[in-house]
Amino acid sequence: MKPVHFEYVLSSSRERVIHAVLHRLHLTPGTPLYEDLFVEGQLLFAAAYADYCTRFTAQDEHQIIMYASQRIRWGLIDYLRRERRHQATVNYGLSPAAVGGGG
Repeated sequence: MKPVHFEYVLSSSRERVIHAVLHRLHLTPGTPLYEDLFVEGQLLFAAAYADYCTRFTAQDEHQIIMYASQRIRWGLIDYLRRERRHQATVNYGLSPAAVGGGG
């Protein structure tokens, strides 16, 4: 496996890709999880870049960005689904009666 070059992944032009994906998901900097999602997007970009480098020999910048954008989008959607599932468990799984506080 080719090592991930973090200078490439963390450059400001790559950060714009992550912000664009977040924007396409209708998430703005005022969203409570925005910073967490941005960091998750950076991790997903690094994983996508490493995966792209192992799968394809051609290093076309446009193709890397398109590949990474899709992987980031899918990964962030999965992250949001897990968060919503977790919130549903927290909100509905622990009623006051269930923990001995009601009644």
